Amino acid sequence: MNLDYIFHRRLRMSVSDVVVAWTDPRVMSEWFWPHIDDVSYDLPRRGRGDAYRISSASTGVTISGTCLHWDQHGFDLTWRVDGADFVQEGLDTLSVRLLPIEGGGCELVLTYAVNSNVAEHLTRMWDPTLDRLAALQITTKRVA
Repeated sequence: MNLDYIFHRRLRMSVSDVVVAWTDPRVMSEWFWPHIDDVSYDLPRRGRGDAYRISSASTGVTISGTCLHWDQHGFDLTWRVDGADFVQEGLDTLSVRLLPIEGGGCELVLTYAVNSNVAEHLTRMWDPTLDRLAALQITTKRVA
């Protein structure tokens, strides 16, 4: 199966705040699987080749992959999901593009390129997940 699922969200956060939401475990826990108590977030550090892993022992699900590309406009990750009830065959790709909006905030475009056998289940999770991300109110402070 080779399908692209594309999701759009207009966010009140800056591009840099959205990057923090994807790379800071504390912030990610507020929008990605916030209803699961034992999630472990080992996230990419903003560089090509960085590995990441998001897992929960109670659900038996692990998401893992590698950063393929990272720049100021977004990133691409390989996306693999394994669970107690299934093993993913094939490797999906997640592409996130962040476009600044005049006056503040940004447009997030997430493309989930499906090349695996678990597409239906995974695509259903993105709308509520991105809605939680859009509802976040974070502001990062830069330390010189």
